[in-house]
Amino acid sequence: MTIRGAGVLCMVNGRVLFLKRAPTADHPGEWCLPGGRVEDGETPEQAARREFKEETGVALKGDLLPWTRRVKADPPGAVISAPPASVEATARAQIEAANGNPAAAPVAPPTAPAQAPEVEPVDFTTFAARGMKPFDPEVNDEHVGYAWAPPDQPPEPLHPGCRVALARLALDELGVARLIAAGELASPQRYETLWLFDLRVTGTGTAYRKKLDEYAYRRPEHYLNPEFLARCNGLPVVWEHPTRATLNSKEFADRVIGTILLPYIKGDEVWGVAKIYDEAAGRLMETEQLSTSPAVVFRDPSVNDQVKLEDGSTLLIEGKPSLLDHLAVCEVGVWDKGKAPSGVRTEAAGDLAMADAVRADADEKREDAAKRKDEFPPKKGEDEGGDKADKKADADAGDKLDTILAGLGSVKDSMKNLHDRMDAMEAKDKARDDAAKRDDKHRDDKARDDKARDDASRKKDDDEDGDDEKAADKKDAKRRDAEEPDKKEPARGDGRKRDDDDEGKEDAKKDSAGADVLGRLARVERLVPMQLSDKDYHDLADAQSRADDVMCAFGERAPRPLVGESLAAYRLRVANKLKTHSPAWKDVNLGVVAADGAAFTIAERQIYADSVTAANAPTDLQPGQMREVHRVNPATGGRVTMFFGKNTFIAGLSRPARKVGRIVTRQDA
Repeated sequence: MTIRGAGVLCMVNGRVLFLKRAPTADHPGEWCLPGGRVEDGETPEQAARREFKEETGVALKGDLLPWTRRVKADPPGAVISAPPASVEATARAQIEAANGNPAAAPVAPPTAPAQAPEVEPVDFTTFAARGMKPFDPEVNDEHVGYAWAPPDQPPEPLHPGCRVALARLALDELGVARLIAAGELASPQRYETLWLFDLRVTGTGTAYRKKLDEYAYRRPEHYLNPEFLARCNGLPVVWEHPTRATLNSKEFADRVIGTILLPYIKGDEVWGVAKIYDEAAGRLMETEQLSTSPAVVFRDPSVNDQVKLEDGSTLLIEGKPSLLDHLAVCEVGVWDKGKAPSGVRTEAAGDLAMADAVRADADEKREDAAKRKDEFPPKKGEDEGGDKADKKADADAGDKLDTILAGLGSVKDSMKNLHDRMDAMEAKDKARDDAAKRDDKHRDDKARDDKARDDASRKKDDDEDGDDEKAADKKDAKRRDAEEPDKKEPARGDGRKRDDDDEGKEDAKKDSAGADVLGRLARVERLVPMQLSDKDYHDLADAQSRADDVMCAFGERAPRPLVGESLAAYRLRVANKLKTHSPAWKDVNLGVVAADGAAFTIAERQIYADSVTAANAPTDLQPGQMREVHRVNPATGGRVTMFFGKNTFIAGLSRPARKVGRIVTRQDA
């Protein structure tokens, strides 16, 4: 379970207020900011104000600025001795190491011993209080002292949760984004007039596209590299995908809510911290668990390979995309891979649910109190004090709930504004589509009228010319009916049986369509081609080389192995291509022979030998016709051109054959 807490970064005249923890408190002897746990029914801001007054004796006035939110598990007694300025540098080095630069990985700061017990993570929100006048705090029994110190020279040892809040004072938006990417800050963070959100740009591996009934395999090597990260810089973040696949000027103006600021690699996915400028979109993304969906374009479709699966769906093995067009924020993304939405990282998505739970709990308590009062009504003058106490408790609970819901009112207003905006865009798209449909209908009606006039004209000519033929056809039909026996009518119930069969097929189809997506993804993963071992790679290369020697005799080259094709499948494919040149094997089903590896090897050798013979003594050439064949001399690597044929003009240029008449020995001489 996560512990929720809140604190205040109070700065007066350039100095920050620090409190020193008592020996009996947690993190004894460490310096921290005023703050503590968020109690049930409290908002983080309420808890921050309450804790500040309890620990300093001073009530905060005015607004508190949301400063940082950190969700971490810091072991008790952990001491982080790095100065605040190095926090951002450490985060930068961690991101560079994740993006392929291991040399940049920082040395980890000292932590608690390995034997330290695991602790619950703490969700701590820090608020900034400015414009206060200098004061001397009156610390409670949780602390033993206080200090006003510059933020870049805090007292040591410093509580680990304070480090990020202090470092934030000197950071720009990129520095804050680095802390979000490194996990030191929660997502989202408010910075000046914008939001900083951690978004998934794309996943890799296999995913299922429900609309297309298609599986897609995205190769990690095309995405998990510095080049692709560079392509993500400034990537537009839009609200829902446009009607068309890519953005244009109008869609850009209507849909863009921000841009990717800091792309980075997280495991087998590409993520990016985005600057979100649209207030309504930011509030909705903060309170609702949404996801993302990237839009990529393949200018050359041949870079993709398609494989037909047993259930009729398609597996698309993607190549390298030619364009990364935009990243859409949506309810469910393809790269959630059938699980809960996870493309937008937000630790605040449960705040609305928490408010609903508080409201339900308050309502339940009121109902219980009303029931008790009805069942056991107090006597006159009795329990009046208790009744007043119950009323006061109910009033306090109501005030607390109203405070929580007041902060959510603006969220709902923003959500309504965003939905109104999207409804207006959809209305424009619908009007545009309706106009296009009307134009298409007008063209179709005109074409249909023209066709009807042409058909009527042709029909009139056919009726005039074909009356005699129709009469003859009728006579023939009557004669056939008289000669052939009556056909039996279908037995009763046949139609009903066909209907039952059709319904059964339809039910089976629905059951198949409703199969579990995660299970299907697992099966597809097994079909994705894996990296070849050195032995498999060399065996395929050797088979292609042997096939190439034979194919070159016909002036062709051996086909390359397909993606994911096994050695046996490749050899069978080449043998089927060449078997037409082998009298013994041309009519044999080699697929059956391939079940026995030794028998297939014998057949393959014979087919290759017959093919070479056919190439050198072609039977498919006419007398006088020649075939040009290009070969490579294996000894020298030079290109050799040879001609094959029968009874060509070359025969007339040849010299008569010479014969040995007599052999003269040395003795005869």
